[in-house]
Amino acid sequence: MRRALLPVAILAVFGVLAGGSSVAANAASSPILVGGEYSESGVNSADTGPSVAAVPSAGIESSVRFGRLNYTVDTTHSDQTQANQWPFEVLQRGYTGQLGAIRQAETDGLPMTFLFYADPMVIRPSDPRGYTTALPAPTVQQQHSNWLLRDSAGNVISRSDGDGDEMMDPGNVAYQNSAAATLIGIANSEGWDGVMLDEVNQTWQWTMAEQPANYPTQQSWESAQIAFVRNVCGQVIKAGKLCVTNTGDSATDLQFWSAITADNSGSMQEFYVALNPALGTPAVATIENGAWQPSEDRLTASQDAGKDSIFRAYAANADEVRYALGSYLLAWQGYGTFAASTDYDGATDAWSGDFTTAQALGRPSADQQTTGSLLWRPFAHGYVVVNPHDTAQSGTIDGATVTLPAASAELVGD
Repeated sequence: MRRALLPVAILAVFGVLAGGSSVAANAASSPILVGGEYSESGVNSADTGPSVAAVPSAGIESSVRFGRLNYTVDTTHSDQTQANQWPFEVLQRGYTGQLGAIRQAETDGLPMTFLFYADPMVIRPSDPRGYTTALPAPTVQQQHSNWLLRDSAGNVISRSDGDGDEMMDPGNVAYQNSAAATLIGIANSEGWDGVMLDEVNQTWQWTMAEQPANYPTQQSWESAQIAFVRNVCGQVIKAGKLCVTNTGDSATDLQFWSAITADNSGSMQEFYVALNPALGTPAVATIENGAWQPSEDRLTASQDAGKDSIFRAYAANADEVRYALGSYLLAWQGYGTFAASTDYDGATDAWSGDFTTAQALGRPSADQQTTGSLLWRPFAHGYVVVNPHDTAQSGTIDGATVTLPAASAELVGD
């Protein structure tokens, strides 16, 4: 997911976990090999970055946590409302003042987490100060042009959408180290809890028309991305900050997601259950269209690892928000964040009554169960039931027949 850079003069509030002021869409591709670091020439070399087995986590939550995914200044909700309802936020760096205002307004005693957005896979000439990237474009172009990706003819590779972004080499260790140092410096000097890194994609084809000369195979590209996260997030985490990545992988491949998530603070699935038809997908994931179970597998893997991953529904309406939230609750074990936006920019995000119900449910009292073709899960103060199929389905819960329409969910409190 990517957005055009907002003018610095009006930068004042939120980015988005899938990207902020400028972001790139993560889509889908193929299998994975966990690789090592790459030298500046792109040749595989010994590991130089820290390997991270355990990462900082917000810990087990007593009820589901919601995150804010808004590109624009929120003029609808007060700072106090935002602080108390969405304790996890990603902001654009130019909106640092909003971070302080929201922290100061918080009254519920919830631990608050603020990440800044950065796309380390590009430099952006339209953003010469590097507000939305790991490094400013002039720094790279004038001093480190060998950190840019090039094709077989030696030409710098630009993003295929024509926006003028130039692609960075994720396997270049010198670039990794410079990016890590810069990101840590920003987090420390500006008071962030960490960073959200965009475009950690399984395949180069999602953003480039030309194949990078350094990466002649799919395996070599995946290994470079894994090496980037291992080194950069390893250093960020060692510095006491969170490092979340917008991890784009194949719809049916859990290996790349797991390899990336092993070395970060958590991954983001940008389109969780409620999808983005503009990318050629169905409106929602179901078992029949093959998109629902892989999403649940990523969620389960992330929860099992105790990671603060983000699962963001791109929902067209309240029913899709509820369906995604219900699916999330089926596998939630107390870690991470659920987010839902009803438009691409997140400008119309609103608190849902289903969010209040979900929080009132408390913690799950058992794993998910099957009744008929429905999935359900009991909680301390109610239950959630989900129909992940293309057609209406029925089942029995607590002796009562429950029927749900296709691709839907219900949250039922005491």
